[in-house]
Amino acid sequence: MRQWTLRCVSALALVGCLGAPALAQTGLSGAWALTIDAPTGANTVNLDLTLAGDKVSGTMAGPMGEVPVTGQMAGAKATFSAEIDIQGMALHLDFSGALENGAFNGQVKVGDLGEFPFTGKRRPAASASMAAPAARAPSASAAGASPLAGAWDIVITIEGMGDMPGTVVFTVTGQKVAAELTSMTGTVSGTGTFDGTTLRIETMADTPQGQIPIVITGTLTGGSLSGNVNLAGMIDAPWKGTKK
Repeated sequence: MRQWTLRCVSALALVGCLGAPALAQTGLSGAWALTIDAPTGANTVNLDLTLAGDKVSGTMAGPMGEVPVTGQMAGAKATFSAEIDIQGMALHLDFSGALENGAFNGQVKVGDLGEFPFTGKRRPAASASMAAPAARAPSASAAGASPLAGAWDIVITIEGMGDMPGTVVFTVTGQKVAAELTSMTGTVSGTGTFDGTTLRIETMADTPQGQIPIVITGTLTGGSLSGNVNLAGMIDAPWKGTKK
């Protein structure tokens, strides 16, 4: 169970920050919405395509930003590749799929973490680009109320899988805290407390088996955060934070 959960969290985190390229051919260049089915749930991202001969190019847009993709097509089949950088770590992605009844279905191979199925459908041109959500700047009153308030870069270290980067924005009112965490899987919100040094945030995550509780604890020391993330009372992962 432990190994399965760690693999699901890591794979979803890596896949969720990207889109997957859809098939580009005459009449199909443009805006697409792609849904990737990872073990812990589905993630939908946006893709924009152009076609020159049998060469396909475009961009994938997700919570961590835009990434260029390149590839080629032959008949109804297409293959693509892309490479992302996650805090200095390069991750190679390979996509393959085929057009069928106006949809593009296939698989994306994420480094050595395995393959995940995806489906693609056209999206309205008005929503052709989905930029990564920027961390919201705290208000002046919030920023002055607590050294915790504001945007932080964080890294969660998962045993056997490595580092998972993200950003969290804290809003502090007295000893109450609202947190919005953006990682490669998307954005989740939580609430908790902060007494000036000790932080505790609680939230829930959706999985195919239902919701599981997540508890984030940490300590603010000299302008840096460090602590522990607990998943469903079974798995612990250390994390560190640096204020933006």
